[in-house]
Amino acid sequence: MTKIFHLSDLHLPSTLSPEIEVLLASLAKELAAQVQGARDCLVVITGDLFTSAADLAAQVTTARQVLKLLSKAVHGAPIIILPGNHDRRLAGTIRSENASTHFARLAEALHDYAEEMGVLFLPFSLDGALVRVLEVSGIPWHADLAVLDTTRLLSGCFSSGGLIRAEDLLLLRSLLPEAKPDQVRPLILLMHHHLVPTPVTDRGSIDVGMLEGVYRFFARMLLRGLGRLVANIDHEEIMMTAMGAGTALSILHSLKRPVLVLHGHKHYPGARLLTGVGEADGDIVLLSAGSAGLLENWNVNEREEKGVPIWPSFNVVTLGSSVSMERVLFPICENSGRSSVRSLAHVFQRGTRWVNHPVPATPNPTASAAALTMNHASYSVEGTVDDGRYDLSLSRWVGRRADSPTTYEEQIKLPGEVRTLSLSMDGKENIFHFPRAICRTSLSAESAHGIVGESYEWVSLLNRYDSDEALLSLRVPPEIDHIFGSVIDIGSGAECPAAITPVSTDAGRTFTIRVPHCPARTLLRLMWPLKNEPLKIPVRFLGKHGSGPTS
Repeated sequence: MTKIFHLSDLHLPSTLSPEIEVLLASLAKELAAQVQGARDCLVVITGDLFTSAADLAAQVTTARQVLKLLSKAVHGAPIIILPGNHDRRLAGTIRSENASTHFARLAEALHDYAEEMGVLFLPFSLDGALVRVLEVSGIPWHADLAVLDTTRLLSGCFSSGGLIRAEDLLLLRSLLPEAKPDQVRPLILLMHHHLVPTPVTDRGSIDVGMLEGVYRFFARMLLRGLGRLVANIDHEEIMMTAMGAGTALSILHSLKRPVLVLHGHKHYPGARLLTGVGEADGDIVLLSAGSAGLLENWNVNEREEKGVPIWPSFNVVTLGSSVSMERVLFPICENSGRSSVRSLAHVFQRGTRWVNHPVPATPNPTASAAALTMNHASYSVEGTVDDGRYDLSLSRWVGRRADSPTTYEEQIKLPGEVRTLSLSMDGKENIFHFPRAICRTSLSAESAHGIVGESYEWVSLLNRYDSDEALLSLRVPPEIDHIFGSVIDIGSGAECPAAITPVSTDAGRTFTIRVPHCPARTLLRLMWPLKNEPLKIPVRFLGKHGSGPTS
């Protein structure tokens, strides 16, 4: 059994702070735990080792420290590092001649040390071929391993995106050994940028928080101005995509072998299986890694000003008679909780195809008991509408075990503010009342939240810790209808429709989502359309001249 530890997007500062040192120690501890039982191991870092392509001298010192820590955790297993956009641009966005060669100069400065530690940097020249086939000595591979540098830009001064050239992939095809019909070897392809949009961030606005001082100011002004001229230009998926991704997928399908792509860039873990439609096509599994060095904020949608914090993570790919892929979320410090492992995908090879073995919808069970005995939220939409808004009442119950956290805080987004709620954890009721917090119409939602075309309203419950039961209920007046809901795994962005139990009483209609044995970092939502146009419109089929049905 061989394990590949897939890390990405550490975004290390040039000089480590005490907080980052604690996070890296937690990463190393979790890596060491995952190494147990593996015959052979390999670590791959698919880009963005540092936050910015600057301050070379300090980064050399920091890289030595981090590589020593990681190498010790995996018992000296080989480590492969390829560049991301943050390794070739200032703050990952600003293009310059000096920044474009930064990763190569970092690799050169660390050459002797890296060679001694079994670390391979891949500083491609942007003027040459951007693909390479690798052979890792000492590991009995049953697959071919290749690296594609996607950080090249055709033009422009600002971008977090990249480029995938058809010529590089066609060159890769010529470098690979010819596949025999009875001995088709899978291809594992490492790259930084994504090939299809990833959940969670595909609607998010561009975050300029990594820029400093005047750069941040001008970036905000530029995006604000461009956003008024070009739709969606201020959103991530436009500025972070690699050009040529569609062509790349077509060529990868045509390689006549199953392909596993390991990438990062978007900071959220997940997996997709793309099945080839041609008789000789190969299938593609896309495995995205989260950030192994950042505490991320996850936003439900454009209305959220402050997101839900998500732990750093890495993926574990286990190669044997099948290929299993898991996401490991690890705590940012020793006392902030326990790690969470979730299966992302599990496939078997059959010729050029990947045969999917469905994975559980929830994280893998842990031996220890849940931190919470209960996590319940009951909302009630109340009052008469005067300016297009209702009042909102909330009752919260949180029960804890003896060794669980003693405080529970959560944020609720209200029109014009974000309110922090401090909850008792003794199972007793916490009662809150928010006047004019729920919108009735699209027009009132636009006025309250500043978002044109808002179509839905909702209430939610974030289950931050493992809980014996999470429950979200909503009581609404008769004029609110078409209630629907979802359950979201925040660690991967996977969202699925929720089973809802409706109950009608004299006090109104109540809708409930109940999730037993609810994993940590799960978001429950109940939603409904805002009043605007009727959802069901009777359609009369007219004849050729509008006089009625034709025979």
